[in-house]
Amino acid sequence: MRTEALILDNGEVMDQPVTARARAFASPDAIFGPANQADGRRCGRPVRWTSTSSLIRIDLDPTTLSQPAFERLSSWMEYIPAGRLVWINYLNTTPPSYEIRVGPEAAQKAMMSRLAQHRRKNIPYLRHIIDPGAIPRHAQGLEEVFAIWREHGTRLTQHVAKRLCDANDRRIVILRPTSDRGHIVGSSGSGYDPTIGRWLSANVGSPMQNWPDQIYGVATERSYHEVTTRGRPIHDEIDCHVVWPGGERQRRRYRRLLLPAQTTCGQQLLLVATRVDSTIDLRSSSRGLDTARTTVA
Repeated sequence: MRTEALILDNGEVMDQPVTARARAFASPDAIFGPANQADGRRCGRPVRWTSTSSLIRIDLDPTTLSQPAFERLSSWMEYIPAGRLVWINYLNTTPPSYEIRVGPEAAQKAMMSRLAQHRRKNIPYLRHIIDPGAIPRHAQGLEEVFAIWREHGTRLTQHVAKRLCDANDRRIVILRPTSDRGHIVGSSGSGYDPTIGRWLSANVGSPMQNWPDQIYGVATERSYHEVTTRGRPIHDEIDCHVVWPGGERQRRRYRRLLLPAQTTCGQQLLLVATRVDSTIDLRSSSRGLDTARTTVA
């Protein structure tokens, strides 16, 4: 009996009868469109799993495989019957490649080794969480922001907001949570580079789901939602590849501080303070892969 399923980039499984479009998954644009669409949005391709009585075929793109999809696939491979032939087809590699292994252990080891080569270099979003009290000295602006926030608690007045913004060279964004687990841009400082600054200014009052790069947007939203629901600050390092409108795919490395807050009327807010930090390199450090809990691509 032949069965087919797709593991989506959020780790969910589509196990309904796979459509003709899905069967064309070997084509780069089959499921979600091109990896880089004209408007700059990107979306990780799903993993296609095809099983017969004698063979399991796995089609995946190692350059966009998300952490949730990777974890789901790894768990499935643990239950492959002994002696079952596994064919792993790697898409979007030069030249196109594949490998055939017998048994789950051999197949899983082969996949892990192969993906490690691609993931460290190509995974779009890596994140490493650090104690907010351990902000390095060269990120002094964030250290001062955290001190001001602790001094005043979560209550954000206009005076406190100005102090926070000035402390970090006006690289502060204030967000408002929405009922659908999203966030709306409330206001932003003027210290961002022109590309980011123009986008933030144009999207005040718009949901963050409108990020120009979908993979980056979803990963960012997840960490925002984590702070909003738990009410605790987060300090993390980000090493990502991101596409901004009218721009090329760029690697951005920065340090980020996420702080829960509220207005004097009790309305919930989220403060986002960032500092560009070229010392961050999660792609050459094992901790980058170990702690990339918000990886979506």
